[in-house]
Amino acid sequence: MNAPHQNLRSLLDDGLVASLAVLEDGAPAVSLVAYTVQWSPLRVHLFVSELSSHTPALRAAPLCSLMVHA
Repeated sequence: MNAPHQNLRSLLDDGLVASLAVLEDGAPAVSLVAYTVQWSPLRVHLFVSELSSHTPALRAAPLCSLMVHA
């Protein structure tokens, strides 16, 4: 059995897209986003267009949820 950190690394390295959830006008909104990972220190970078409805929501409150697709 792999250690949890090995499973996480495999998931993040092998995935291409993720679902990004933010609050827009007090309601959850979810859409697909591309991402890349930096490992030392661990950072997940999201690619979000200026045209995305998520952009103003992230600027107003930069908290979000990310679900990586296996």
